[in-house]
Amino acid sequence: MSKVCLCLVLSVWLGTAPAAPQTTSGMPQPSAGEGPLSNDTSLATDSAATAEFARGDERSAKLDRSITDTAQIEREWAEVFDAWRSAVLSGGTDSSVPVFSGATNADGNSRWIDPEGTASAASLRRTEGLEVALLRRLHGLPPPIRKAWRARFELAGQDALRQAGRDPALLASLERTLPATPAALSAAANLADLALEAGHQHFAHTWIERARVHAQLLDQDASTWSLALDQRARWLEEHSPAPDQGVWQTAQGLSLEREIGLVDLSQLARAQRPLVGRGPQSGGAWLADGTLVIQSTQFAGTGERARGDDWISRMDLSSNKITWSSSLREIAQSLELSLASNTVPREHPGWPHRPCTDGQRVILVCNTRPAALVCLDFGASKDPSDPPRLSWAWISPGDEQAVQRAVPGERPEPIGAQSCDAGARFEPGPVWIDSVLLVQTRQAEESTGGSRQAGVLRAALVGIDAATGWPLFKRTLARGSEVAREGTRFAGVSASQSTGQPLAANRGATLAATNLGTAAVFDACDGRQAYALKTRRKARETRGFAGTLAAATLAQHAGFLHAPADSDRMYFLRADQDLGSFSAPDGPAKLDGLFLSAPLPIEQAEALMGGDLAGALLLSRAGRSRTLAQWDPATGARLEAVYAGLGESFTGSGLLSAQRAYYTTDRGLWLVDRTRELFLLDFEAVPTDLPFGGDIAARDDRVLVLGPHAVWVFRAR
Repeated sequence: MSKVCLCLVLSVWLGTAPAAPQTTSGMPQPSAGEGPLSNDTSLATDSAATAEFARGDERSAKLDRSITDTAQIEREWAEVFDAWRSAVLSGGTDSSVPVFSGATNADGNSRWIDPEGTASAASLRRTEGLEVALLRRLHGLPPPIRKAWRARFELAGQDALRQAGRDPALLASLERTLPATPAALSAAANLADLALEAGHQHFAHTWIERARVHAQLLDQDASTWSLALDQRARWLEEHSPAPDQGVWQTAQGLSLEREIGLVDLSQLARAQRPLVGRGPQSGGAWLADGTLVIQSTQFAGTGERARGDDWISRMDLSSNKITWSSSLREIAQSLELSLASNTVPREHPGWPHRPCTDGQRVILVCNTRPAALVCLDFGASKDPSDPPRLSWAWISPGDEQAVQRAVPGERPEPIGAQSCDAGARFEPGPVWIDSVLLVQTRQAEESTGGSRQAGVLRAALVGIDAATGWPLFKRTLARGSEVAREGTRFAGVSASQSTGQPLAANRGATLAATNLGTAAVFDACDGRQAYALKTRRKARETRGFAGTLAAATLAQHAGFLHAPADSDRMYFLRADQDLGSFSAPDGPAKLDGLFLSAPLPIEQAEALMGGDLAGALLLSRAGRSRTLAQWDPATGARLEAVYAGLGESFTGSGLLSAQRAYYTTDRGLWLVDRTRELFLLDFEAVPTDLPFGGDIAARDDRVLVLGPHAVWVFRAR
């Protein structure tokens, strides 16, 4: 690039900074459907990195456009680049910064525009990872200036690439600290290859997409890489597991085959009635051999706070039998651990059991005393009646005691504050992405004197090596309090009992929603944060969404449909921080922003089932009745299925395929056609002495309703 060309570009760029925030035509505006946030939750930020980004932003905003000396201009940009890179080096993958750095140009306007109004100097609503913050700034530069960035760091990148070899940690460090250089592009491609060799398809996809970002920032010089990245992506697509094509996805009808008890009913103190957003909800995980592992809670005692024990059962569909069943306390005896019954939260948003699996091993969150995160290996024997082997467990005694990792035959060892806070409680709904297990934790925060502060909670996301149970990273999610409750239809006045939402994964991106007023998206590869966002919080006297379902994934839009239990709004969010979602200093935003659609109010909805941008599917009230409803976020149009009878209540979160919707009321199982305006295909009433209902699991031509004490098996046809 010639010096004359550089001067001309700088003169034009510096003289055309926008005078006010700009928006892309048609971009959804949160204020259109959201209203005031009423949210005082704190988002974590890195003060050193924030200061360095602000230093670079201030310098870039106040570059004197009257300067004509090229050497001086290059020196000034060198100071900007060094400050930005210093920000990334000052923190790690666990660090985040505000979107608004506080820097302004000579006119007093920010050079880094947030077109959606989600960031401001006065109210910290959104944060982003350091890597995203740097990439966004580089994306906003004209190509000639990005070439100056490359020229400054290209040699350092080449040296780092030679030293890294095939070391994943060194390659990842190079990729995040020297972006928009050929070395970063090569490092991301090498990491994708290493992930493919290890069979980690989600990680491979993540590294391919990161390589594409570097290729984009390298402009025409990266054309030779496009073909190579496309080849890797095609290979990954060709070798991805085939989608489930079970009969249940297109069924026309249902028939009840059998009711199977999970426990000896004579031993129950009382029968639990399943309701969406109330108490524990049974859940299941399919093993590779087609058997289903079911986690449920059986109560002892009476009242709203009865004691509950977690039970684990294995069901064989070929025989419609429970082949093995045991309480968690019996399983833990192999580790010489004593797990006592615990008080099970009975209030909204409930406690959803959501075990996850790789096809052989199953991860369970158990709300016992002490709280436990347990890995059971069902692949050690081919006989489905054999008990599983306990691989490892995390034990959280509570209060001030450190969380411990326990392995059979070894002495339990403290994990330490860097991996999990002392006294942390594991939240339901972990996710397993390739070799990494992600689980959310929550604990009461300590006051200055060391005691616990009533109502002040801290939520975190923990990454664990799923094979060994060894901790990999911890990410702070939020510090805040629950929405106070008083006399709602879900509960009376009570102490802290709510939970975080089950985690939701869209390829390698994971949405962690705390139900403390925040949601954050992380990468499972190394725990990098894409963004953290405050959501609107409901008034204490109003309803929120039932929290038994993880946020729905929007596969075609790389996003999430998020219905927080502490909110009266539903959000359509991107799965990553789009580099084009901020106005470049030389023009308006080129791509859509973080919100894929304006937030929708809860109205009469009770729980989210799923859906996409064409329509969100919700379990909803309809006057005195209940029904499945579809809401179009763009037009506001509503569709409703056939109403349930008066007095019927929803008993589970339901299940969706691309063409069908299944949900339960306390009288039976409903089957609806999504392609024909929610046409009712079948309703199967269930005569039973037990309270009917629960969440749904499906495989091939079987649809199972997982109740607290029994499983109902239906044949789809």
